[in-house]
Amino acid sequence: MAWKWRHIVITVAIAALSPYLYDVGRSIRLVAVNAPWNMPEVANFTSYEIRFGDQLRNCEDIFLDTDNGIAIISCDPGRDKWNMVMGIYIDPNERGSLYLYAYGSNPNGVPVPISLEGFDASFRPLGLTYHAASKTLAVANHGVKGSSIEIFTLDTKVPRARHRQTISNLTHLPTPNSLVFLNTTHMYVSNTHRTTIHSVPTTLLDRVRVWVPTLELRLGIPVGSVALVDLTAGTVTTVLRLGFANGIELLDDGRTLAVASSIKAAVYLYSIGNDGADPAHVTYLRRIIVPFYADNISVDNRGRVLVAGHPHPRPLARIARDNWLYHYGPRKLADRPHAPSWVSEWDPKAPQSDALRDIYVGNAIYCSSTAVRDVDRNILIVTGLYGHGLLVASE
Repeated sequence: MAWKWRHIVITVAIAALSPYLYDVGRSIRLVAVNAPWNMPEVANFTSYEIRFGDQLRNCEDIFLDTDNGIAIISCDPGRDKWNMVMGIYIDPNERGSLYLYAYGSNPNGVPVPISLEGFDASFRPLGLTYHAASKTLAVANHGVKGSSIEIFTLDTKVPRARHRQTISNLTHLPTPNSLVFLNTTHMYVSNTHRTTIHSVPTTLLDRVRVWVPTLELRLGIPVGSVALVDLTAGTVTTVLRLGFANGIELLDDGRTLAVASSIKAAVYLYSIGNDGADPAHVTYLRRIIVPFYADNISVDNRGRVLVAGHPHPRPLARIARDNWLYHYGPRKLADRPHAPSWVSEWDPKAPQSDALRDIYVGNAIYCSSTAVRDVDRNILIVTGLYGHGLLVASE
């Protein structure tokens, strides 16, 4: 009888753990398959080039306003020495920047810095999103004194952003990363981890806490999250948990939320309650498996989802750890190691067997974090988390 109960317990445990073990197996397989010497080379473009390498560096995110032909870009060269997501704590003092690129009216022009009015605090920008109708710009900020969402009113003509509101919540916004507006008053925000520290680790407890996100990542523990932010009330509510929740977007129907999980190498789809009218309640639908560790996602003006990310964790971790030595330290920039990029497209309207298509795999830009596309103007732009400039392509 005792043997029978042990057999039942073991069977139930294996059944409960099988989805987790499957994902761990997939992650291990990606490490082997996407080794640098095994990676394919893909460039499904008519032409592409790296532009603005002297102006822009370490650009995490880019938002396209395709109606007005402008791109808003989030960059932080100081990420080399201060990256709480990757556990880099060397020097927090350098400030990140936002840029506006009027690619529609002046495609040969250069991105122009956006001046921040009424905001002098520590600024380490990651993800951003823009609500054009209300001219509201929202930026995830991993500032030295704590993470926050900074809300600005953007004047695209100047360009300048007037600070309007700071939203911080240690419980529901511990590590804000990517954002998407649901309407003028509500947005979804992803959190990569459940905890982090915002100052140079000096105590033993601090050093342990630095390793907690790494442990979460390696074990695939679903402690990342997505929060719903009410800008009017200033309230924040957690709506779902997901391992290393990263890029976030709304599909064209306005009722489906897409969230990239970096550790799961997939994009998860959720239906928003009551046909989109009840944003605090989301229901899991399915996931789209991608052949790399997904970072940010975007939706183009024909409804196709672009997923950018990282083929292999080791080159990314190495460049995150050592990049400051090549830009601020003794090593030569020409000797900087490669950290490849991968961009794919998922078409919700295509048959499942043809829905996922690789667009770019290579080293022209390092550590691809976001890909965006304006179909009507035939331009695709890829940012690099630790890259110089932007990859600008025509298809």
